[in-house]
Amino acid sequence: MEYDLNQIFPDDDNLLKRKIPKDDEFQQCLEEVRQLERKRQWDSSKKLFEDFLEKHPLDLDNEYEYHYFSKPIEQTIFFELFEPEKEVIILKDNFYDIFMGYVSILRIFDEYSKAKSYLKLAHDLNPVRTSPLFVLAQIYDNEYEGKLVEKTLKDALAVAQDTYDLFETYGRLADYYEVIHEDEISQLLRQLRKKRSFEGFDKAYVENLFNRYGIQLGFNPKIIDIYHRNSVSAHFNGSDEYGAYYDYWELAEINLFFEDE
Repeated sequence: MEYDLNQIFPDDDNLLKRKIPKDDEFQQCLEEVRQLERKRQWDSSKKLFEDFLEKHPLDLDNEYEYHYFSKPIEQTIFFELFEPEKEVIILKDNFYDIFMGYVSILRIFDEYSKAKSYLKLAHDLNPVRTSPLFVLAQIYDNEYEGKLVEKTLKDALAVAQDTYDLFETYGRLADYYEVIHEDEISQLLRQLRKKRSFEGFDKAYVENLFNRYGIQLGFNPKIIDIYHRNSVSAHFNGSDEYGAYYDYWELAEINLFFEDE
């Protein structure tokens, strides 16, 4: 399905004019919290977030989807991977980092139920980031929700956009499989995290074992295609051509391992 991103409403005035403050308030809140965290003033950090969220609630209308993306390519990935059925409103204000920062404080106070709620909100705002999924998986692991750990980490693989995210997710899956005594796949995934490459591994063995456990092989091909188109666009429009090509090749090089010779 093709989406004309110019038709998506960025901060629809009728819905959000009274609800969303200026972005500098968000950045100011995050900076004040960072200063408090450096002093290990956790109570003050928690209160600052809670006062901010009380003053600036994110009111959502069920007829729309609300998202926040820090980079244009994240927005493209979202529309092509998730194909939303509802009309989408792109928020300019960084509720994502506010929610993730608040989650970090909530975990210090062992408020895991509330932390999960805000992690899910952050994930809903930007479903193509792995950070909320990594933290959710950690909480599920602490709650002995093994199947949710596995599912959440596999969801992270589907949106991984760099080698750190890919191989870190493999490593976290290795930890999960070790706990349930699936030693063969655990050892392979742990080796992959350490090496951060498939080179030197038996291709057929890796493919068979990954398929047996339903684990994604390398990067999502749709994401590689988006990065390729982005690098071509950068070449022709005179933007950061080298950076865009490097980002694409970082992904494509991994998946070349699985291509037929």
